[in-house]
Amino acid sequence: MTTVMIERCMTCGRCSAACPVAFAMDVPPHFWAVRVRQGEGESLARAEAIWSCLACFCCAARCPRGVRPVELAEQARSVTLRKENHTATFADETVLQIISKKSGKAIPQQLIVAAMRKKRA
Repeated sequence: MTTVMIERCMTCGRCSAACPVAFAMDVPPHFWAVRVRQGEGESLARAEAIWSCLACFCCAARCPRGVRPVELAEQARSVTLRKENHTATFADETVLQIISKKSGKAIPQQLIVAAMRKKRA
């Protein structure tokens, strides 16, 4: 996501209202762009919310300014996995297991479907 898109966020909360799992996140989607904009991208990468994101794009669909919080979550997951020397893609079984261990719970089915959809594309 470009800086321009992050700068567009007005923290209205529509993305969090549309997110089916925002209620279970430690950092709701409408604060993701704020954290990155304030230079706190590392804290977002450490948040459990990025592992809860289903990549369903509901947040992006509801944003009146075209910001895509889902892309921030995907980038934070990729950076975290690269730092831990995991080079597989999200659709690989190994990475799905890693995500499951990181979140401390079973992987949501929607995340698996989203990962497979991206792998095919």
